[in-house]
Amino acid sequence: GLDPAKVEPVAKWPAGFDRYLRAERYVVIDDRVKKLGGDLGGTGGAAADLAAVMDWVQANMTYDHSFASLAASTDSALVKKRGHCSDYHGLCSSLGRALGVPTRIVYGLHLFPKSI
Repeated sequence: GLDPAKVEPVAKWPAGFDRYLRAERYVVIDDRVKKLGGDLGGTGGAAADLAAVMDWVQANMTYDHSFASLAASTDSALVKKRGHCSDYHGLCSSLGRALGVPTRIVYGLHLFPKSI
């Protein structure tokens, strides 16, 4: 029920978010990612841009364990258009960062009751 139009833009992210805006070993922000991010976003604010990223990834990638990079690899996801959750995470993080939205990849299990 979130209305993307009501999500306020952030003029300048606090310095603590800087690491979630830059490229990493597998979370690549190269010309391919910048172009794709630019094609997908920039029209309706961060929430709409990220929704467009998710829609594109769902429409253009195939979930497939046999082609998984096991490293959240943007490059693997863009080249193969296949992979498992880590490849989806890497690609979405790269595209979010290319759009200027801090993103990070987190793995683990949350074993606490949701009411805490």
